[in-house]
Amino acid sequence: MRYFTALVFAIILISCNNNKFEIIGETQGFKDSTVLYLMNDYNKAIDSVFILNNSFKFYGELTEPSFYSVMTNFSDMADFEFKFLWVENSNMTISAEKGNLMYARVTGSKYQEQAEILLQQEKHFHKSIDSIHAVFSTLERNDLKRRELGVKQDKILNSLMELQIDYIQSNPNYMHSVNVLKSTMYLISKDETQILFDNLSENIKQTKYGLVVEAYLDQNENFNFKTIDSN
Repeated sequence: MRYFTALVFAIILISCNNNKFEIIGETQGFKDSTVLYLMNDYNKAIDSVFILNNSFKFYGELTEPSFYSVMTNFSDMADFEFKFLWVENSNMTISAEKGNLMYARVTGSKYQEQAEILLQQEKHFHKSIDSIHAVFSTLERNDLKRRELGVKQDKILNSLMELQIDYIQSNPNYMHSVNVLKSTMYLISKDETQILFDNLSENIKQTKYGLVVEAYLDQNENFNFKTIDSN
């Protein structure tokens, strides 16, 4: 009887733990007491921590895997950094280096593994855009090179979008595919959005991100993403 009671308690404990997430961070180069924020889907801070001895922890629970971000204090734009990541109810780790938070290594989330496929492909596009911005900021307002750089940036952004669309088409069973579609649907035609959405698997369409895209396609003017985000 004691064995049975202990077994039931262990099962309940495991079940409870499965409804929560823990993000353990290891850092390099960040000062002690640097503040990090955990931001939810619609950019609201849901937790904050201090980096102490090159480590930090976030805790919480979700009803559905969610695309969150970890960022530094946005009031200090000179040192501002962020990392988008999929959070699910599991034990996760982040290994981050100052100046490279965007490409911090994340483990413990299968959805993040899906996202990393695209992130690694996007990396050189982002670095090219950062280089353009660095040069752009040094030019006078009437410098003709600003227009030239703008055209160059537009070409890079178009190539980046083509890459993202190819990712969505190639991975209809990935949660990250519908999340990328949610971000790009305003930049492409509704017809193209519909085609991409129709290609997604049914379970992906029924996620909160799929519902956002579906509402957009249905032109539901009263729809608000916050109304379906119960986290």
